[in-house]
Amino acid sequence: HIADAVAIGGDVEACQAFHETGGQPPESAIAERRVGFELFELGEPGVFVGWGLVMIGVGYYVTAGQLPAPCVWLATIPYALIVTTVLLGKHIDKLEADRQKGIRTLPVLLGERTSLWLNMALMSAFYAIVVVLVLSGALAVWVLLVFLALPRLIEVLKIYRQPKPSKPPEN
Repeated sequence: HIADAVAIGGDVEACQAFHETGGQPPESAIAERRVGFELFELGEPGVFVGWGLVMIGVGYYVTAGQLPAPCVWLATIPYALIVTTVLLGKHIDKLEADRQKGIRTLPVLLGERTSLWLNMALMSAFYAIVVVLVLSGALAVWVLLVFLALPRLIEVLKIYRQPKPSKPPEN
């Protein structure tokens, strides 16, 4: 059963890689011939499911030898949100280039301002969901240590509210 879970998890990740590269080897995806989840607006949802729910759920199954309890599935949500915000932020940063190439990422579809607000909401929701999961008993109280990063969130939210710089930072 454990081998089946590893195979299923690997198959899901292989399908995601296949879509991200348009069926080409990864090197050719770099050559601007990229066809992927972005064409179907599935990049962010794909990361949420693939990197969050599937990877953690399959990892749990491989480790424990049984399917995760509902509280474990709920505990995957904060992690899935955070990895999704990374991709969303990357797509916001290259929104104009993606639009010109015809890559329909979520920020291309929603626009820059809406995407920025969505990403800020997802980053903030991470903390709210952690509190709810701790209060419900799905997560242990020590998980509240993530709140040590709250000053960084506040700093990032301030940056997100500022106009985009005209050129990239020096470093």
